Amino acid sequence: MDVILIVAVLVLLVLAVVVIRKARDSRDERRRHEATEHRDEAAAQRARAEAEQAEADERAARARKEQALVEERNRAAEEARNAADQHESRATKLDPDER
Repeated sequence: MDVILIVAVLVLLVLAVVVIRKARDSRDERRRHEATEHRDEAAAQRARAEAEQAEADERAARARKEQALVEERNRAAEEARNAADQHESRATKLDPDER
C-alpha cells in the first residue's frame, strides 16, 4: 500500500510539474507575442518619425536655399541702388543747373 501511495504522489508531482511547465510556456509565448507586437509598433513609429524628419530636413534645405536667394537679391538690389546713387551724384555734379 505504501508503494502505491508513493507512486501516486510521484505521478501527482510529475503532473504538477507538467502543468506548471505548460503554464509557464504558455505565459512565455504570450509575452513573446506581446513583445513582437511592441517591436512591430516601435518599428512603425520609427519609420513614421524618420519620414517626418526627412520631410522636415527637405523643407529646411528648401528654406535655406530660398533664404540664400533672398539675400542674393537683396545684395543685387543694394548694388543697383548704390549704382543709381553714384549716377545721380555724377549727374548732379555734371548738371550746370544743379550747381
